[in-house]
Amino acid sequence: TGYYIHVNSTSTFDPRTSVTIGTGARLIADVQHTLSGAMTIRAYGRLTHESNSTAETNKVNLTVRSLTVDTNGEIFVDGLGYNGETGPGGSSSANRAQGGSYGGQGGPSGSSVASTYGSITAPTNLGSGGGARFSTATKGGGAVYLTVTGATTLNGTISVNGAIGASNEDGGAA
Repeated sequence: TGYYIHVNSTSTFDPRTSVTIGTGARLIADVQHTLSGAMTIRAYGRLTHESNSTAETNKVNLTVRSLTVDTNGEIFVDGLGYNGETGPGGSSSANRAQGGSYGGQGGPSGSSVASTYGSITAPTNLGSGGGARFSTATKGGGAVYLTVTGATTLNGTISVNGAIGASNEDGGAA
């Protein structure tokens, strides 16, 4: 409870039976990883990845035997994608109030819309950043790719949204 474990390219992490992310704890998984056992995310526990900037570096990509996300437990990567105005579907500096695109188009700036990329039905990439006309540009959503070889019980949340723009600004892509 209340602990953080960070799995990155230099980590060796393979519990043989199961992983439980307890109340207030976080498992930060930035690279592809296979766990031999089951994963349980308890209430107020979180599975996430580190924030990205201008390259697709960090994303949750896990293979587990089974997955249980309890009520109020979460897999949460909101606003952890590309920085504002970056990414394959990011708004350009010429169209700063544009929303970031991904499998679908982001919000327009006038008649201009950022290009789409990736899959709308099976997304695996980070969301691109939105623009900012008067304040800070918004980040796109992170990425979650799960392979569960057994049962999945989802009573909590999986959230992969782009950041919300302030007042007259458009948000990042999910």
